[in-house]
Amino acid sequence: MINGTVHFYHSASGFGIIRRDRGGPDAFVHVDALNAAGLTALSPGQRLTFELRTDARGQTCAHGLACVQDIGVDDVVSAAPDVIRGIE
Repeated sequence: MINGTVHFYHSASGFGIIRRDRGGPDAFVHVDALNAAGLTALSPGQRLTFELRTDARGQTCAHGLACVQDIGVDDVVSAAPDVIRGIE
């Protein structure tokens, strides 16, 4: 899976661009990929994981979209007691 961030998504036209976290070409995303993933829209800055596939026209597109929830330091610290208990 590739990690990336939505650069833009144009709802009226049904397409957008995802920028890969580790560089490389931007990924085109079509509304069909959103529908397949159960998503209704994308917002700039939204984090995703995805796969790349070549469509019938030969264009490389993002598919298999999944939203990524960023984990903050507070989340890690609050989970630490449960993790430590599991180690004991």
